[in-house]
Amino acid sequence: SDPTFPAHAQAAEMKAKQMEGQWVAEMTKRRELHNQLQDMVGSLRVACRVRPIKGDETAITIKQDGGADPKVVINYMGPGDKPAEKQFDFTHVYGPKSTQEQVFKDSAELMTSVLDGYNVCIFAYGQSGSGKTHTMDGSKEMPGLAPRAMERLFEVIKERDSASKVPPPPPPLDAPLGNPPPF
Repeated sequence: SDPTFPAHAQAAEMKAKQMEGQWVAEMTKRRELHNQLQDMVGSLRVACRVRPIKGDETAITIKQDGGADPKVVINYMGPGDKPAEKQFDFTHVYGPKSTQEQVFKDSAELMTSVLDGYNVCIFAYGQSGSGKTHTMDGSKEMPGLAPRAMERLFEVIKERDSASKVPPPPPPLDAPLGNPPPF
């Protein structure tokens, strides 16, 4: 029997407690940094999802400026059949070929903020037939923002729950266990 065994066990237990403390500190720091990043991006974000053009809308063309300042430019025939243009600026623009996954990708991180106690609101606005229900609800095959947000919330809860479970320390060495485990 090794007379230094209890000292090794105590040292291992102290190291485990130290590591747990570091882990808690790192998780706290990660949450703080995540929410600081969300604050820097801005509290209010306005995105535009351009639905595919319908057949009776051939007189309207929509082009996206893919630069750092996303905008939608609509060219149309104005009064007196003169070409006219309207520009709209957004935080992000999703084109007619964008997928539900692409649209959700930019809002997925907000679910972490929800669980950190921040208020988050995602809504769709537009006229009838503009694609609000498709974007928010989607379909069984292509879920929209709302079902994906709920799924992500439960994923984050599960991640946090499993990450917070630290196995209990081993029983004290003087407990009657028979032979101690070898090191």
